[in-house]
Formats: sequence, structure tokens, C-alpha cells
Amino acid sequence: MCRIAGLYDPVQEQGLVNSLHGMQETLAHGGPDDVGIYVDPSIPFGMAHRRLSIIDLSAAGHQPMHHPALPLVIVYNGEIYNYRALRALLEKAGERFTTVTDTEVLLKGYARMGPAFLHQLRGMFAFAIWDEAQKCLFLARDRFGIKPLYYGQLQQKFCFASELKALRALDVSPQLSLLAASAFLQSGSVPAPLTIYEGMQALPPGHYLEVDFSEGKPAYSQPVCWWNFMDLQKATVGLFAAPRRRYVSRPRRQGSYDAEARIQIRRSLLHTIEAHLVADVEVGAFLSGGIDSTAIVSLMRQLGCSQIHTFSMVFPGHPLDESAYARQVARLYGTHHQEQAVTLQDLVGDWQHILQAMDQPTIDGVNTYFVSKLARAAGLKVVLSGLGGDELFGGYPSFRWVPSLQRWQSWPWFPPLLRFVSRRWPDDRRRRIQAYLQDRHRPAAAFRLIRGLFTAAELHAMGMPEIYAYPQDGECDCMLEIFTPLQYVSCLESRQYMCNQLLRDSDVFSMAHGLELRVPFVDHELYAAVWPYLDSGYSAVYPKRLLVEAVGDLPSYVVQRPKQGFTFPLGQWIRQDPLKTYIEEGLHRLEQEWDMQLDHVSLQKSHWSRTWALFVLSQFV
Repeated sequence: MCRIAGLYDPVQEQGLVNSLHGMQETLAHGGPDDVGIYVDPSIPFGMAHRRLSIIDLSAAGHQPMHHPALPLVIVYNGEIYNYRALRALLEKAGERFTTVTDTEVLLKGYARMGPAFLHQLRGMFAFAIWDEAQKCLFLARDRFGIKPLYYGQLQQKFCFASELKALRALDVSPQLSLLAASAFLQSGSVPAPLTIYEGMQALPPGHYLEVDFSEGKPAYSQPVCWWNFMDLQKATVGLFAAPRRRYVSRPRRQGSYDAEARIQIRRSLLHTIEAHLVADVEVGAFLSGGIDSTAIVSLMRQLGCSQIHTFSMVFPGHPLDESAYARQVARLYGTHHQEQAVTLQDLVGDWQHILQAMDQPTIDGVNTYFVSKLARAAGLKVVLSGLGGDELFGGYPSFRWVPSLQRWQSWPWFPPLLRFVSRRWPDDRRRRIQAYLQDRHRPAAAFRLIRGLFTAAELHAMGMPEIYAYPQDGECDCMLEIFTPLQYVSCLESRQYMCNQLLRDSDVFSMAHGLELRVPFVDHELYAAVWPYLDSGYSAVYPKRLLVEAVGDLPSYVVQRPKQGFTFPLGQWIRQDPLKTYIEEGLHRLEQEWDMQLDHVSLQKSHWSRTWALFVLSQFV
């Protein structure tokens, strides 16, 4: 796991190395073990790398890495979990290797197959390969967007980086994007490909981009999609065969959930955990005491992991404190368990470090910051997280409500009934209901109702530009035609909430402490195994049945406990000093700097996440 950056600067060619060093230094937290810089000898282009050593801890893993026979140079961030199998197949095809790194496998696989090699990778990755002869840059990102990658042009410079904060080292002043800010207030995160800065874009998950510098300036078009959720319909492709896309024009046939299906899912779960344990350092786990994190620990034990370090947070005396469940699970599986009590004072004391790590506005992720800090202090470099379990196994209320709302929306009695029921609800929820009823025939309207913060009308009243946060309705139409109802919800949750918020936050806040966070549930082979049974195996009264039955030994006090998100007690803390005062100052800054019209009285009566979102946004103004 690492951090990468690159820069083309035709204006200040003599200062290129200094600029790369500056970008590299801003990313030091994500790669404390090694540094490297490459500069093309003939044009003002270079790449920088920071390394967190996980596989092959020797100097052989140094980056940027050069191909021994071709003019190719790579900087790479991530882990390829099937790199050993790919290496063996490449060796049979005639390749020779001088390291035991997945970086070399990635470089030589790309040299042999080009972009088609992406389809053979199992893992999380964002990388750049520079072709010295063709003066062409190749950027690629993994299927789900586990690892971030940003690119764009600022003045005459072209740059890319793992984090947007690397831009601060350049002699430019990127403007904040009002459109991205508006999308953030609507959804709680900045949706790709938008970023909070004008001129910079997030490379979407499952996409690659080729940039041609042969004419003395960067030339590129739209990113190319090499994988999306519709590719779950695709037939298996041989390793060195050209990928063939096979889509269907009707809803996918739903498999019958039976004993054979349960065995298949269990086999896939064990396989993905085993793959995510590949490392030359110890691998621990986050443990909240919920179904997902408990399943991770159970499967690690079933695979023979003898000593497991687990980590959790404690909120003393607060209803959100899950430590009692985590302790029970730790005792059951015999883990070496460590806890960290976190209070309002801890949040305030670390706030500047949290904000610096945040990179883009988000209403989540503070939890990951603190538990990652604990794990790294304990000496670990790698942990497994249960992130993605809700999106894949139907753990969110959206799996129950979105299909129901889509069925009811055309019934004549539905709108008046919903208006009647919502009369006594808080103002913010009632406004969202009104917005939903106006747009209920849009494919993603029900999903926006569940996941939204501020409505388009509220944003307009604040003076913000109106935008429908992703996904676009055309995409939703296509998904509705292809997927079953719960596959559709899983796709939306995975592509929107998980990708734009959970995965991004987990990456920046874990890497802020030099910790690699792995997400075994976010695995395309596991998705392919589970998806045929999502609808037939789902039960609103049996939480995550497919996962629970496949794991097999989860305790009843975990399975039957009420669902609780992995979150902080911010709803209480934002009403207490000194955080209350900081928030009031932040809201005042928004009103002054962006001329926003905020209704403070309304905010006090609405859900805490809306106030928190405005405060976080104010920290970027």
C-alpha cells in the first residue's frame, strides 16, 4: 500500500523535481517506509512514490519501478491478492521476475496485455504507467474504487495523485467547486467524478485513462470503463483471452437459495478472506461486535489464524457504545483485543489532524480515524474491515424500502397517505418526502429519499446550485432493466454510498496513520457468488441471512441484536461546547464567504447530520 503522484509542468521545468518532492511530502503519512522519484529525460514529466511495505519488505519493492526490457515505469498503490497465480501464468508465457512483488507482476502483465490485463486482477489498486517511448500515461483504478486516484489540469500543469492535498504543494490555487459542494450537501459526500476543486476529477471506479503528451501538451478524452456492475452478467474470461462483454436485456434469473447455494457462498467467503490475508506482515481486524466484523474474525479463525489482534472504540456511558458486544466476540474467538475510549475532548483535540486527513468534505469517517490510530499504535500495518457487508448482503433499510416505494409510487392512494403520515414528522424529513413525491417517477427517487440530506429546493433556498447527485436517471433505467430489485439496491448502495463515502473515508483516515485497510466483502468474485441469491435469500426479519448462514458459527447475541451503524455520538456532541461554538463559527463563515442563507432554527430541529455537513463544508471555505 502506498501513495502516488505525478506532474507535467512545461512552465517551470527546472522546478519539476522540487514540485514532485513537495507533492511527495504531503503524502508521507501514507508511505513512511520508502520514497522514490522518476523524471523523464526528454519532457517535463515526473512521478513520485511513497511506500508502505506490505509484500516483499526488501528494497526490491522500491518504486518507481522500471521494466527491464521496455521503456515503461510504474507507480502503484494497492494490493493484488492473486499476484502469485498471475506471476506463475506469466512465467509460463515467458516472463522472468527479479522480485517477489505484486508491482512487478502488474507492470509485466500490462506490458504483455495492455489494458486487458486489468480484468485478471483481484484486489484494490490505483496505478500509473508511463511509456517513455510513446510519451503516454496510463492511469487505472480498481473495480469498486477502493483506492483513490485524482487527475486534472491546473493552469498549464497536468497532475495526478492519491490525495487532493498533494495539489497544495503546487504553485496553484484551485478554486472550490460550488457544484461539488452542493452535491455534498445533497448526499453527504462528493460524488465521483466531481471533486471539491475545480479542474480536478476523480477517476471513476473501474475506469482507465490514457493521456498523450507526444505533441507537447496533455491530450485525453473521457475515461474508459473497463468494469461496472453490469459486468457481473459477463461470462468467465480466460486469462489471456480478450474480454467479451455479454449483457442481457431482461432481469437476471434469480437463483434458488438452498443448501448448495449456501455452500457456494461459504466457499467464496473463505476464499476472499484467504486472499485478503496475503501479506508479509501481521494482519489484524476491526471488531465492533456487529455481524460483519464478527463474521470477518470468525472466518479468520476458521482459516487457521492462530493469533488475531482486534480493535474497537468505546464511548463511555453512551448508547452507541458497542464495546460489550465486541468484548464478548473477542472472548469467544480468543483474540488479542484492544479498546480505545473516545470522548468529545478527543475529537476536538484531534480535529485539525482529522481535517487535514479528510481531503474532501464528508460527514463520516471520524470513527475510522480513531480506530486506525489505535491499530497503528499497536504496531500493525494491515487490518481487515467488515465494510461492504451491508451493501452486499442487504443490511440497510434501503433493501426493504426502495423496492416497496417503487411498487407503491404509482398507486393513487400512496401520495395522500404519505403526506398524511408525514404531517407530524420533523421539517427536514417532511421536505424530503415532498421532494420524493414530486420526483417519485424518477428511477432513483426512492434511493435519494433514503440517502439524501438536503433537498434540491433547500439548496436553492440557500443560494447553492441545484444538482441531482449521482446516479443519473439513464443509468438507473438500465439497471432496472437488468437487475433484480435487490441487486438494483445493492448496486446503488455500492456505487454511491460505499464508493463515494465509506471507501474514500476508510482509505484517507486509515492511511493518515500509515495503516492499510482491506475490505474482503468488497470483492468482485464474492459479489458474483452472492448476487444470484440476493432476492431469494433475503429476509427483512433475519438480518443478512446469506452471510450468517454461510459463516455458520456466529453467536446469537450478535445476530439478534438491533442493527447499529459504526458511528460516533456526534448528534449529542455537536450540542456541547466547545464543538457547539466551533460549529456556530463555521456556519457563520459559510454565510459570510458564500452568501449562504442558513436557517439556524430549522437546523437545530433537524437531524444532526445536516448541521455536521454544513460545518464540515465550512472547514474547506
